[in-house]
Amino acid sequence: MSPKVFKSWALTVRPPNGVEEGSILETDLIKYITKQKGGFLCSEKEGHERHLHGQVFFEQAKRKADVKKIIASYQAKYLQLTALPADQSVVLNGGIKVAYSDDFYAEYCQKEDNMLLALMPDDSAEYYPPPGEQEKVLAAHSAVDKKYHKYLELWNTLQPDEEVNKRNVAKFLYSLMYVKKEICVIEDPKKRSHLTTSLVEYLLGDEKRALSFMLPDEAKLEQDKEKILKKYEKFLEFNS
Repeated sequence: MSPKVFKSWALTVRPPNGVEEGSILETDLIKYITKQKGGFLCSEKEGHERHLHGQVFFEQAKRKADVKKIIASYQAKYLQLTALPADQSVVLNGGIKVAYSDDFYAEYCQKEDNMLLALMPDDSAEYYPPPGEQEKVLAAHSAVDKKYHKYLELWNTLQPDEEVNKRNVAKFLYSLMYVKKEICVIEDPKKRSHLTTSLVEYLLGDEKRALSFMLPDEAKLEQDKEKILKKYEKFLEFNS
């Protein structure tokens, strides 16, 4: 599956010891935003807690990884590192997330004294995902289990009318791994089996299945008890 691309990203830049006022990091970010289709940048707090919030708009949609690499390189430069570490999280404190409205700007433009750059597009709506896509972005962002949420989205996109059962889910995962090559191959047969079983439950999301899935032995005992009771009730009816 191709990485998601968007035309606007919200930034939070928070190096370990804060961002010094007028520093090269601050200057680089302002230049970067100005060279694109605009955005904003503001500071928050003071001293070692001082950090930056901003937003950047692009003519062409960008992947999160593309934006992340640029911002991380600015932080590495600010921290006087000779090269960008393979693990960019070492220098990329803060975060990058999809911007789907002007709300992020509205929140920070109230703090006018700390605004470093305000260069928002005249019509920002064209840079944001359409309403349906916005809902998907928000759902994916807030999902606790992002891996299974991704499988849920793929299922709903590729075969929304297919019956959810172990056989169909197994074929679905096989196609994603070996035919369409949209997810990483799971080589271990046990892990594949566990994924198939768990994904069935994730797709169904049915509380009535909780006991049979979580405590199958106890569920079987209850079923056996019910069968015995029904037989006993029939016996009583027959002999009454």
